[in-house]
Amino acid sequence: MTWTEQLESLETRQIDLAFIGLRPTHSAHELLYECLEHETMLAALSDRHPLAKKTKIKLAELDGEFFISRSTTASLGARQWLLDSCKSAGFTAKILRESDSLRHTIKFVTDGLGVALLPDYAADLPHIGVALRPLSPPLRREVTVVWRADNPSKPLQDYLRIVKDLLPAASGRPSWAPISA
Repeated sequence: MTWTEQLESLETRQIDLAFIGLRPTHSAHELLYECLEHETMLAALSDRHPLAKKTKIKLAELDGEFFISRSTTASLGARQWLLDSCKSAGFTAKILRESDSLRHTIKFVTDGLGVALLPDYAADLPHIGVALRPLSPPLRREVTVVWRADNPSKPLQDYLRIVKDLLPAASGRPSWAPISA
């Protein structure tokens, strides 16, 4: 399921738990979340792009490029995260296309329609014609687990305890936090 489908299924009680990228900002029901990790993002460019020759890219070097973003139907918050990240780097992202999958995003980049910011695990996917480059400084995006606050399920609580116990003990790691409507 896409992030959006998971959140919809969580809202309608079809599932008890969702693993999504970005923390949802609003919900019809109170949700709780936990940031599991921060995935490192890579710049994805056509291998014919002049920046593809570099070993690392500054996000600001992508100023003026067209971006391929994850669609809001597939990944709530992904478009806004991209806009906010580029704004922090000093420019406004020009989003040319949206994509519902990493596979389509890679295809659009291969075709030279724009650049994209992809999680580092995209390097494990076929990406002929696409150069994936680390960003300097690194850019990270959170991976989050979300569940309904009003779900009393014992198996859910046991599973969450296991997930929480497996999280790295890092200072500043967010604690269980509510998301209000």
